[in-house]
Amino acid sequence: MRRYKTKTALLWIIPALTLLLFSLWLYRGLSPLPSELLPAVPVERVRLLDRYGTPITFAREDHLNTQDIAELHTIPLLLRQAIIMAEDKRFFLHNGTDWKAVGHALLQNIRAGGNVRGASSITEQVIRILNPRPRTFGSRMLESIDAYRLEKHFSKADILAFYLNQVPYPDRCRGVVQAADRLFDRDLSTLDTTEILILAVLPRAPQALHPAHHPERLMQRVETLARRMVQTEILRQEAAERTRLTPELRRKTLPVHAPFFVRYVRESLPSPSTTLPIRTSLDGPLQKKIQGLLDARTAQLAMHNLTNGAVLVLEHRTGRIRAWAVAGNGQDKRDGGKINAPLIPRQPGSALKPFAYAMALERGWTAATPIADTPISTPVGRGSHDYQNYSRNAYGIMPLRDALANSLNLAAIRTVRHVGVESYLATLRACGLHSLTRTAGFYGDGLVLGNGEVSLLELTRAYAILARDGRKLPLHVLNTPPELIQPGETIFQRDTSRLIALILSDPEARRYEFGPLMAFPVQTAIKTGTSSDHRDAWAFGFDHQHTVGIWMGNLDRSPMHNLAGASGPVPLLRSVFRELNRNQDTKALPLPQDLVLRDVCIRQNPHGLCTAFRSEWMPRDAQPASEGENAETSIHLQSPMDGLLLTMDPRIAPENQKLPLRVSEPQQKALYRWYINGVLFKEGNTPEVLWPLQAGTHEIRVRIDLEDGRTLSCMASIQVTQGQRTMELTRQIPDVNGVVELTGMEAQP
Repeated sequence: MRRYKTKTALLWIIPALTLLLFSLWLYRGLSPLPSELLPAVPVERVRLLDRYGTPITFAREDHLNTQDIAELHTIPLLLRQAIIMAEDKRFFLHNGTDWKAVGHALLQNIRAGGNVRGASSITEQVIRILNPRPRTFGSRMLESIDAYRLEKHFSKADILAFYLNQVPYPDRCRGVVQAADRLFDRDLSTLDTTEILILAVLPRAPQALHPAHHPERLMQRVETLARRMVQTEILRQEAAERTRLTPELRRKTLPVHAPFFVRYVRESLPSPSTTLPIRTSLDGPLQKKIQGLLDARTAQLAMHNLTNGAVLVLEHRTGRIRAWAVAGNGQDKRDGGKINAPLIPRQPGSALKPFAYAMALERGWTAATPIADTPISTPVGRGSHDYQNYSRNAYGIMPLRDALANSLNLAAIRTVRHVGVESYLATLRACGLHSLTRTAGFYGDGLVLGNGEVSLLELTRAYAILARDGRKLPLHVLNTPPELIQPGETIFQRDTSRLIALILSDPEARRYEFGPLMAFPVQTAIKTGTSSDHRDAWAFGFDHQHTVGIWMGNLDRSPMHNLAGASGPVPLLRSVFRELNRNQDTKALPLPQDLVLRDVCIRQNPHGLCTAFRSEWMPRDAQPASEGENAETSIHLQSPMDGLLLTMDPRIAPENQKLPLRVSEPQQKALYRWYINGVLFKEGNTPEVLWPLQAGTHEIRVRIDLEDGRTLSCMASIQVTQGQRTMELTRQIPDVNGVVELTGMEAQP
C-alpha cells in the first residue's frame, strides 16, 4: 500500500514539477510589451555631413527606423495587399499565429527532410523585430505567445503599420519608405506595380533576392506573387503581364562615399545631445578623387598580389582629416571587407627612422655628422645577426643627411644606439604610436627598422608633428574652426623638425638608393617603408599644408610580390599631392631660423685633404666635423660575436672549415695581433684573418697598435662542437626595408 502511494505521488509530482519549470521558463523568456508601437522621439544616429554640408551617411540606424515613418493610410493600398499576400495571407483571421500555415510548413519540412519553409506571421515578425531571439524551437514558442499577447493590446492596423515601417530590406534599409528611396530613388506614391511587388517579396530573403545581385531569382518571385494576386482578383491580368519586365534600378547613392571614415567618427565621438546633422572635417570632392586614385593604383598593382590599401590626408596646421580612403573593401567578398585598414597595426619598415635622427639632432649631432654605414653583427642567442642595407651595399662613412635621405639601415642602427632604444621608444609613444606596447628590450635595435607594429593613422599623425614644427595636435574629425584649435605639446624643437623636413625633401641627398624617383614638383618631404617579405609598403609625405600617409598590403597578411614603398605607394603619393596642390598657391617648406649655412667637408682623400664640400645647416657655434671624426670608434669583434656557438661538419675536411676573424672598424696603418687562447696566431696590417676551426671553448683576442701610439684591444669567447650532421642556418629577421639574415651553424639530430 505504501509503495502504491509513493508511485501515485511521483505521478503527480513529476508533471507538477515539469509544469513549474515550464512556467518559470515562460516567465523569464517572455518579453515585456511596448506601451506603443511607434517611437515617440526619434533616437537614430545623427546624420553626418562633409565640411561643405554634403551628406556622407544615410538617415538610417541599425535596429529601428524612427525617422522615415509613413502613416498606414499613406502607404499605397496595392503595396499593403501585396505584402500581406506574400508574408501572411490570413493576417486578419488569426490571433497572432497562423496555425494552418504552421501545419503546412511542418509537413513540407518533414517531406523535404530539412527546414525549407518558415511560417512566421506578420505579428510574429513584429515580435522578432522588437525582441530578437536565437532561431530555436523554444524561441519559436515564445514568439507565438508574445504574438498572441501583442494582438490583445494593439489593433491589426497598428501592427501592420509598425511592420511596414520596420521590415528589413537590403542595404540596411528599414521599412518601405527607406527601401523605395534606396532601391528606386522614388517616393512611395510614385511606385509602379512591378516596384511594389518587388518591395513585397524582398522581406522573405533580403540578401538572397537583392535586386542588384540576383535579379532573375527576384523576378521569378515577383511573377509568382503576381499570379497569386490575379487569382484572388487583387491584381488585373494586364498588370501582372507587365511585371515580367525587369525594372530599372535607380539605386540612390551618397554624393560622398566614406564609410570607414564615418565608422571612425561614430566610434570617436560621444553620443551627441542633438539630432541635427553634424559637419565633419572630410572634404567630399577631395575624398572622391583620392578614392579613385587609390582604387586605380591598387588595380594596377594587382599583379604583385596586392589587395588592400589606404590613404589618409591631414591638414597638419589644424589636425583636421580631409580624406580617408580604403581600397580592397566595400561590397566585395575578399578578406578585410569590413576592416578599417588605417587603424590596423602593421610593420612600418624604415618609416620610423626620421624620429631617431630627430632625437640625435637634439643631442648634439648635426646634418653633417659622419655616421659609419659599415657592417654590423649582433649576437642573437648563440648565433649572430648581420644587419644589411636594402641594396646590400655599405657606403662607409656617410653624413647624417645622406644616411637619413637614403634610409640606410646600418647608419640607423648606430643612430638608435646613440640615442638609446628606451628613449627612442618613449619618444615614439609621445608622438602617438601607442600600438608599440612591448618593452624596449623586446624590440631592441630593430625598432628603428620597423620590427614593431603601428597603424597608418598613428604614423601619419606622427609625421604631421614633423610638418608642424615639432608640435603635436589632436586629430579633428569635425569641421572645427582653426581659431578654436589650441596649440599642442612640443615633441621636437622647431629647427629640428624643419631640418628633418629639408633632408627628406632633398633629391640630391637620396641619390645613392633612390635616384630621382622622389623629386616632386612642389617641395615635399618624403619617407618610405617596406616590411620584411614585402608584406607592407608605406609612403609618407608633407608639404607646407598637408600630411599624407599611404599603406599598401594585404589584410590577410600574405606577402606582395617584390612591391616596396618606393615602387608601390610613392607614385600614388605624387598623384595625391598633385590633387592637393591643383589650382593652389604653393610654398616651399620653411627654413630653420636659428641655424646657419656653412661649408662642410663631406669627402677627404687618403692624405686628409677635402675633395668635396657641401653647404649645410649648422648651429651658429658648432664646429664642422671632418669625415670620420664622429663616426663610431668603439672597436669590437664583428666576427665572431661573443658567445657564438659553432658546430663543425664532419663531411668537410677540418682544414677547410675556417672562421673569419674581423674587427668592426678597420684602422689605417695599424698592426693587428690575433691571439687564440692567449697564443699568438697571426699578426699583420690586415683587419681580417681566417682561423681553422677546432673543437672546444676558445678565447679570441685582437690587439691593435695604432700609428699615433695608442693601443686598442677586444675579445670574444666562442664554443665549437664536433657535430654528426650539420647544416647552415639562414633565417630572416622581420625588421626591414630589406632582408637581413641570422647566420650560423646548427646541429641537426
